[in-house]
Amino acid sequence: MVGRDVGLGIRRAATEPSGGRMLELVGVSVPGKLDEVTLRVGAGQLVAVAGVEGNGQSALEDVLSGLAADPSGAVRIADREVDISSPRSLRDAGVGIVPSDRYTRGLVKSLGIDTNLAVDSYTTAPLARRWGRLSRNAVRDRAERIIAALSVKASSPRTLAGTLSGGHAQRVVLGRVLDGAPDVLVVAQPTRGLDVGATEFVWDTLVEHRARGAAILLISSDLDEICSLADRVVVLYRGRIVAEFDKGPFDREALGSAMGGFQEVAA
Repeated sequence: MVGRDVGLGIRRAATEPSGGRMLELVGVSVPGKLDEVTLRVGAGQLVAVAGVEGNGQSALEDVLSGLAADPSGAVRIADREVDISSPRSLRDAGVGIVPSDRYTRGLVKSLGIDTNLAVDSYTTAPLARRWGRLSRNAVRDRAERIIAALSVKASSPRTLAGTLSGGHAQRVVLGRVLDGAPDVLVVAQPTRGLDVGATEFVWDTLVEHRARGAAILLISSDLDEICSLADRVVVLYRGRIVAEFDKGPFDREALGSAMGGFQEVAA
């Protein structure tokens, strides 16, 4: 399909022990959607949240994006509690979000790639200049650098984001989030709708950032993705964590049973 060999069947678990606790959720709830969710992700570790869609994954993504309605509980980044009602507080604490819907939350389709890449950093140098003015040269230079680094297929930095294929749109979202080298990366359904080549690129990018020490929380309904990438898996069912799997390779039958609510599995 892509004219080359791809390695989607290769397990990509971390080879080194994870570092200290970086992301911690304690008793996080959203009325009618999440019920007392507690989990931890260490530096250099990728923890997957598995589950059939509609069991609280979107609410968990909202909490970690600062967009949830009436959340309770605590979220700590490197042992410091952050305000989960504020997207800016989470971003300033070092959390990067790759949303599940790249076209409604990740990109503004009617704007160019360059502008989309600037939306979360336009208030800081080098993009921001004195008196609140924006440096168009800096915006263009940053866009050119990210486009080249991620091999985004576009005729220019001003190409409208809405004209990109799903794979290249996801590269733009990843490029914007990862350019800030976040300590914590929350990635929701990152390869939904992508071809095998784009999927391999996303998986390899996540592995690369785990290797540099990022704590990654992967929210996914794709068992192949989970079993290939995760160091640890928790299963979300009806808003609760009902199973934990601490070490791979993972038992797909047990994972599937837990995702369907047929059994609870202790760590």
